Amino acid sequence: MRGAYTDLDAEKTAALSVIAALDAADHTEPHHPGIADTALLDALALNLPAAPEPLLHKLFEIN
Repeated sequence: MRGAYTDLDAEKTAALSVIAALDAADHTEPHHPGIADTALLDALALNLPAAPEPLLHKLFEIN
């Protein structure tokens, strides 16, 4: 019984640690694209013709 409690307490501590890390990440400044991210645009351009139509509608309807 004591072992099960210890295991549950370890899981709780680990989960709280993950939550704290996510909370800290929420408070950081978002990533701003730079020159290194231009390869993503090339990949997007190559993959757009193969994208499903509903996804394309969502992409272009975003304001």
